[in-house]
Amino acid sequence: MAISGEARTPEELETLLEDAFTVRDGTAVASLFEARGIVVPGGGLEEARGSEQIQRLATTMCDLDHSYFADPVRVLQVHNTALVLAERAINVLRRGDDGSWRYAICLLHWQKPTALGERDRSFGDRGRWLWEWDPCAEGRPL
Repeated sequence: MAISGEARTPEELETLLEDAFTVRDGTAVASLFEARGIVVPGGGLEEARGSEQIQRLATTMCDLDHSYFADPVRVLQVHNTALVLAERAINVLRRGDDGSWRYAICLLHWQKPTALGERDRSFGDRGRWLWEWDPCAEGRPL
């Protein structure tokens, strides 16, 4: 199955990423990113910057049977930039001159901490502090 890198909407790009992981095609995964994009996969894997590193990381993730489920909870779009908030991902997308959307920043396997200020271990030894939030709250206090 060939994965087309021609996403006309941010939601379509999310679906293409899911499809590329489903068929275990690291090259197709990498084709959905900007040339100087970044992927932070979590789960102890190192981040990847640029096309070559992203392709290597995507191939490794496919070999490890990692998958991606397109489940955008919220999509915020301003002109040619979109922020996609999902249950286990935060992604920044940009629309290129050709009209196709591509990932610029992809934070995968992000997990919401169970308590305010809990350290997120999905980033390994470089764990970061994340604060509890509800992407669906739309301004309501937690």
